[in-house]
Amino acid sequence: MVAKNPLTNWDPKFGRFHSIWSTQAGTEWASKYGVLPEIMDPTQLFFPYKKSALTPNALDNQQLKAERKNHQKWILSGYWPELLEEIGAYPYPLNYLPTLTNPIDPLFEINQWQPRHTLETWPVIQMEFPPHKPFFPVEPDNIGVWTADNPAVWRRLDPILRLCTRFLHHSAATCWLDGFYFGDRTDVPERLDRRPAWQKLEQGPLKFFHKRDPQLRSNAQTAEKTEELKIIMRERVQFGIGSSFLTPWDRRTPNGSGLGWEGFTIVSTERQNKDFEFYTENKAWIEIALELLLPLFRNDLSPIERLYCQFYIASTLMHEFAHALNQLQDPPMGRTIVRNEPAYGGDVNCNGAEVFCELGYSFVKGLLGAMPKILNPGHIVGAPAVALLLSKEIPARKYDKGIFLHEAGEHFAQYEETNKLVPIVSKYYEFIHSDDFWDRMATNFGVSIIAPTPAPIVVIEPDPSRPELSSYVFNNSERKWMYEVQAVKSNAQLLSSLNPEQRKAYDVALVQRDNEVNKLRRVQYLHQRDNTERSVNECNNALERYFTQSPGELSDSEILRLLRCFSDNLKREADQETQCAIDFMAEADLKTPSNVDFGQRLLNTNRVARKMVTKASADCDRVGVATLGTDFHEIRAKFDKTLYILRAINFILAQQVKPDKNETYEEVIDRVGNAMDYEGLERLQSSDAQNEILQAASQETILAQAMNAYQKHDYDECHRLGRVLLSQFDLEGYAQGIGMVLIAMHPGEIRRRWCSRQGLYVLNIMARTNATPFLELWVEVATQVHDSIEDLAVNAGIGDALCVLGID
Repeated sequence: MVAKNPLTNWDPKFGRFHSIWSTQAGTEWASKYGVLPEIMDPTQLFFPYKKSALTPNALDNQQLKAERKNHQKWILSGYWPELLEEIGAYPYPLNYLPTLTNPIDPLFEINQWQPRHTLETWPVIQMEFPPHKPFFPVEPDNIGVWTADNPAVWRRLDPILRLCTRFLHHSAATCWLDGFYFGDRTDVPERLDRRPAWQKLEQGPLKFFHKRDPQLRSNAQTAEKTEELKIIMRERVQFGIGSSFLTPWDRRTPNGSGLGWEGFTIVSTERQNKDFEFYTENKAWIEIALELLLPLFRNDLSPIERLYCQFYIASTLMHEFAHALNQLQDPPMGRTIVRNEPAYGGDVNCNGAEVFCELGYSFVKGLLGAMPKILNPGHIVGAPAVALLLSKEIPARKYDKGIFLHEAGEHFAQYEETNKLVPIVSKYYEFIHSDDFWDRMATNFGVSIIAPTPAPIVVIEPDPSRPELSSYVFNNSERKWMYEVQAVKSNAQLLSSLNPEQRKAYDVALVQRDNEVNKLRRVQYLHQRDNTERSVNECNNALERYFTQSPGELSDSEILRLLRCFSDNLKREADQETQCAIDFMAEADLKTPSNVDFGQRLLNTNRVARKMVTKASADCDRVGVATLGTDFHEIRAKFDKTLYILRAINFILAQQVKPDKNETYEEVIDRVGNAMDYEGLERLQSSDAQNEILQAASQETILAQAMNAYQKHDYDECHRLGRVLLSQFDLEGYAQGIGMVLIAMHPGEIRRRWCSRQGLYVLNIMARTNATPFLELWVEVATQVHDSIEDLAVNAGIGDALCVLGID
């Protein structure tokens, strides 16, 4: 059986299409959903046999059942086919195709879409649109171009746009739109705004918006405002269809080898004045990817799969609608939440701030409660989704860390390493494509009824390097027990059916399989280690450049961001070492030559990592609390935690500590960390060569030591004690000022001029409020240090090593 290939001969230069899915299929499911790509099948359980890895209850070797299931959990976001089918997330037989009969909103009518004569476009985009080649020339009225006036295309768009109309009509009842139109705006904190300076100046401040008190909300008021804005949008918005393989602003430049965007909004905006208001001639071009529409042209698509596709495309159009809605508000009618919010970036090269103000994701989450996510591991062009998931975070692994305005902007959400996912029950798509649902159910039960129906199970998206540790949360606690009983029963039946010789062979096969899996894990760890080490070295080099450049070249927020990145990369490296080392210790025989070599390699890697963490922690002290503020203690704590983990791993490897059965990585680290003997801890500390920090010393002892060092002209010791003072947040303000003065004494400190000013300023304030002989003495010292450094800054340059001489 050969998989249907909807696209052929793709070449971006000549505008021809191809499919990344062009292989023979060995099963019925593979012919529809595609063969699992080889790169996603390290177990070699599916690709060599031309399987999709999606078939539930597939006939397979029972001895490989657990391995197959673990791999499926890895590629299916923590689920596996049998579970998806049981909870109702897979397609089910439906002997009719539900259709909506409501009229299409004028905003989405055919005259709002790009006409066949592609040069007749609005000035929003000054470019020619080459016509696309035919895709499925099997219908008599298919004119072979991706435009809405192609009857074959419009037949697929019609039910999607009717569903969009329903969503748009009921969106007036959401607190999201009410907050967006009428809620208060507050500035996003500067520390969270990572746009470049030119973008901040050109676009203005980022804004949160906040939902209003329920007593102030009016659905009628929100609907009226939406209708007013839709009238404006009908004059300024045009829709089109393009390929996600091409950049949408010219439809010629290749977008990369994989699937790119699903929807795109280009806005032509001119500011009228310094207040960032807009001319009324704004135009918007909204484009959806033809790759989303392709499955709707398949002949083997079931009714429920067609409804999947229609729902997902409708959610994409709603996403892009939110971008245009924000940009096309007219003063004084409304306020843009983010002035000149980029549709997909701040400039024509997509280098912009959507990661900081993703209104598209925000609107869809406010409408549906979560983000739909396609579940098809191979991302096969032209293949339908086998299921859709609801992603609880915004967005789901699509952008880097950033701020996302969600729900009604009550809080801001930041990207998390784990993502809560829940499948959508397939019956939901049948419901929302019926008029009765919208006219009776949605009207009687409110806007919350239109949110997708979640399945009775939530999965924490698993770590790809350890798929068997997916975290499952069942709504019914008995289900987990039921699955465990079934697994034990299955294993007992298998073993009881084998004779002694077969059991020996089975045991040998299991050992060989475990060996192969261990080899795969090692290769994967080494690959991840290389990538992480590269990131760590980049951070270290950037920090070294920071210490050698002139003061002021790197702002406080930039050095804070650099140290945060450094700590995150080192923590990631420690987590990777934790997984690899504990898995390695769990192996049966650690004395084989290959295991001895690999164990020594892990020890060497651990030593290098601990050395790097120690250096990074010292660099953090060197920058100091005066620059980092309260964030200093958070970053230091992260470095300390990372060092604690690495020390525990060193102990595990050196003492060959075995993990207990079912013990998690974190539990092993805590057990070893708490049980490390005093001598072993001392040995580790000495091998780290870490500078001792006088955390146990009292405030008076530290200050006395500082004065003694100053009187002996031991400025190295002064510098060290100054760092200690600044690292202890609970000290009095005058001690913080003294710490800055002590740091300023050292000739190698690049911020000594700034520290001398700040230290003198703090001590003068403290002396005015509570003058003591001790404080007056240090004010005198601070004045001498400050004047000496200022003189040398003017006469000899701030880098002169004599800056601390002659101050007594």
